[in-house]
Amino acid sequence: MKKIKQIKDKFNKSVLFILIGINGLMAVETGGYAGAFLRMPADARAAALGNSLGGVLNDITGIYENPANVPFLESKQFTSSFQFLSLDRSHSMIGFGTNLPPTAGMSVIWIHAGVDDIEGRNSTNNFTEMYSTSQDAIYSTFGIKILDKLSLGATVKILYDRLPHATSSGFSMDLGVTIIPLENLTIGITAKDISGKVKWNTGDWFMYQMQKEDKFPKLYNVNVSYKYKDKILFSGAFKGSNTINPTYHYGVELNVIPHFIVRGGVDDKMPVIGIGTEYEIWKNISTRIDYAFLFGRYEEGVSNVFTWNIKF
Repeated sequence: MKKIKQIKDKFNKSVLFILIGINGLMAVETGGYAGAFLRMPADARAAALGNSLGGVLNDITGIYENPANVPFLESKQFTSSFQFLSLDRSHSMIGFGTNLPPTAGMSVIWIHAGVDDIEGRNSTNNFTEMYSTSQDAIYSTFGIKILDKLSLGATVKILYDRLPHATSSGFSMDLGVTIIPLENLTIGITAKDISGKVKWNTGDWFMYQMQKEDKFPKLYNVNVSYKYKDKILFSGAFKGSNTINPTYHYGVELNVIPHFIVRGGVDDKMPVIGIGTEYEIWKNISTRIDYAFLFGRYEEGVSNVFTWNIKF
């Protein structure tokens, strides 16, 4: 019995090492670096605009990309989003934001990503147990207007990852500035994941604890948006880094029919499309429901994103 237990422990440890490797490789498109789930679009509108929402004002998801946008919220906002991915993966977001008169704003956003139904098998291909992984980040953002058309903002992130028999935790920070040089033109500049890292710890599972530190790549984003007659929105973003390859993102949003919105864009060479509907529920309360379809890349499969946003 003792020998069987040793074999089982050895096998489970091997599975753990493999899952930690898979967890890192989920970021293969950005060089295998940690925090890939935080570089995905947070909701359907961001996805359908090619992940270029950092220059768009009065949208809580724009704060996710650029903390300096939070003082420009015109009311309280609540949003929730869920993305269905291939290979039993999922990506979701819940957020709340509000302006703080006269010149500030704050928001709290929770991002979750996970993989379920991972079958564990032994050397003879017999089923052992089911595994799952998860990654979570809580964003706490505060921003203030220095001038009517100039704001600064900062986000503090609390990070937590979970694998079978192992967890990691850490912190990160984003800094941003938003400028409105011309009417309807917005420019946002963001430094993301400053000093971002998580440290893995296997707890008491190993005789000698295994520790591994994963550092997040620092990103430097330039975001631009332009709104034409409140009917057409153009957005774009350049996302650079001294660690991973730069990417380009852009999209367009058409609101020519009342209560109906059409969107399309390119997320680093991947085409994306989406629709939305927005209408007033009661007095100053309005809601927006968005959907985005992502064609996928590198044969990863298509994905669908659904978002519900309410302003009050």
